[in-house]
Amino acid sequence: MTVLPYVYQVTKYDPADRDQHGHYIGAEPANADHGPVEAAYLQVVAASAARGWPVGRRQLPWRRFETCAVSEAPGLRRVAASWPGLSAELVVALAQDDDEEVRIRLACHHPLAPPHLLLDAFVTRPVHRPHLLTLPALPRTGWAHLIDHPDPEVRAMAAADPTVPDPPLEDPHVSMRQAAAANPNLTPETLEALLADPATAEGAAANPALPIPRMHALLDHCLNGTPTPPTAVQR
Repeated sequence: MTVLPYVYQVTKYDPADRDQHGHYIGAEPANADHGPVEAAYLQVVAASAARGWPVGRRQLPWRRFETCAVSEAPGLRRVAASWPGLSAELVVALAQDDDEEVRIRLACHHPLAPPHLLLDAFVTRPVHRPHLLTLPALPRTGWAHLIDHPDPEVRAMAAADPTVPDPPLEDPHVSMRQAAAANPNLTPETLEALLADPATAEGAAANPALPIPRMHALLDHCLNGTPTPPTAVQR
């Protein structure tokens, strides 16, 4: 057994656990001296020290993360899943891991994480949603089956899914109506009505199906304060 020569403070920085102001909002205690994740980090430190490798996490050889990825210990696999440099082959393996936390960390940290993993993380872990929304791999389709989900944030993603032919516009939650108003399947006539409603105007203005002349009229209004009467729908 390797005896570490120092007392180590394990600091984990996960952008998914921070709000827009940088404050910690994660599920784990802000200060702890126990737990499987902290123990896993110290196991990595101990194993590296035993081989004479640098023990700073940023300096760990990439092979250590690959070793962690195939470990039987879920805590070590979580460490590997948090490293964005993991090989594509190991990403495929961890994406099917039995440990949910491994899959969640992979979705939040690795650019090659399968899109369905990001979708699952968004649905099951609300705390990570602000971070997931910044990731280009987060799918914009494939949400249709969640259109009746009890969480309005999940329903909003489903309402904006362009594969939903008839997005719901009467949901009691404003965020849901805004998302539905941005769905490109809406007709120009419907968009005109939504533009006139302050609760849905922002979503309708961002709708890619909005006729180009109407977009120009909206821009003129924003820049010059000129009126923006509804334009005739071109056939």
